[in-house]
Amino acid sequence: MSLEAFLINLDGSDARLATAASQLDRIGMKWSRVPAVDGRGKPTSDFPQYDDAACRRYMGRSMTGAEIACHLSHARAAETFLHSGASHGLILEDDFTLIADGPTLTTVCEWLMAESALDWQIANLGAHKNKISTEIASVEGHAILRAHYFPMLATAILWTRPAAKTFVADAARLFCPADNQLRYWQTRTDGGLSIWPPLIRAGDHPSDIDSKSRRTDKVERTATYGLAKQRRLWTDKIIAFRHQKGL
Repeated sequence: MSLEAFLINLDGSDARLATAASQLDRIGMKWSRVPAVDGRGKPTSDFPQYDDAACRRYMGRSMTGAEIACHLSHARAAETFLHSGASHGLILEDDFTLIADGPTLTTVCEWLMAESALDWQIANLGAHKNKISTEIASVEGHAILRAHYFPMLATAILWTRPAAKTFVADAARLFCPADNQLRYWQTRTDGGLSIWPPLIRAGDHPSDIDSKSRRTDKVERTATYGLAKQRRLWTDKIIAFRHQKGL
């Protein structure tokens, strides 16, 4: 078993790279930089992978070029992981902040990597909420949860190789942002784990490749946006509750 981190970083975001690198170097984790796809200010028509009709049905709105690029950046990182020799990959957005110390992070990751019997696919190490989950174990004071309702935010996701292959293949057709895709997928397969309290959190500043651009890129909402959002949320929650109850 081996672990390597893959850091998504936009060209020119040197300060973020330096901050992230110092954290990873401090705990002695092997890592490599993955150049982010830059979608800032680009029209969605620049991305042939994007299915706007499907997105509007599912999300009740269109995606921005920045959101599409963010999703593609995560797929690029997953593909980079698959081309490495690592058994597991920790994909990080460059605004992450380590909460746990190095030994704790390493111990939790090693425990997860050794527990193939759990039949897990991905683990969210930076969940900002804990909803509809079942505790499996406790490691170094952190609960290992079966995340029936997979947490939003993709700041720090630990990947298995089979899951990364699926995610890369699915990126050929995009219909929602990356974190929505992870929730959609993992809530249905019930293969996602999360750690609580989290080991890593998102930084206090928005991501260069995604959130900052959302304020300037126009998002086109459908007239039924609110209904689509509630339908999406409640469908996922009902599926999650059924998994939690073993139904």
